[in-house]
Amino acid sequence: MTDSPRDELTGLLRRGILEDLNGEFVAREPSDVWSLMVIDLDHFKLINDLCGHLEGDRVLKSVADVISRCVRSSDIPLRYGGDEFVVVMPSTAQLNAVNQAERILEYLDRVPFSSGMDVSLSIGVAESHGGDARLSDVFERADRALFSAKKGGRGRVSFVQRARLNPKGRKYPSITS
Repeated sequence: MTDSPRDELTGLLRRGILEDLNGEFVAREPSDVWSLMVIDLDHFKLINDLCGHLEGDRVLKSVADVISRCVRSSDIPLRYGGDEFVVVMPSTAQLNAVNQAERILEYLDRVPFSSGMDVSLSIGVAESHGGDARLSDVFERADRALFSAKKGGRGRVSFVQRARLNPKGRKYPSITS
């Protein structure tokens, strides 16, 4: 195991960098909106089971390359673990983040994989709110949106809409695919 901040397989930053990014998030101006994507490879276990782990590794590298090519230089893509990736997008409203996520899906559709298998991603997107104390608050919403994308059929982007009041007057986020 190396102390490198980069993942050996994909070349992306590792999830440990999130703590440093959290410091920047906390220090930002309250009006500075950040967005975050949580990306998961759909049915990755099936790729490993049918094509082998070396092909699984090639798929992970290709997906990391697609993500890196589709995000802006100001965005921070990282390998969160296994077949999950995160993109932290400072000074980015959710609409722009959703557009970037759609671009990732479109680009991935054009990538030929040696196994001949179709590879798809599910992506959850959320933006920061004034009450977010930590970047993990945004991550939690993006992760819920990811779950919604998977539940809705996979291979899609889901995002958290602004909080709305429920009948009891409590705020809750609405998730849209």
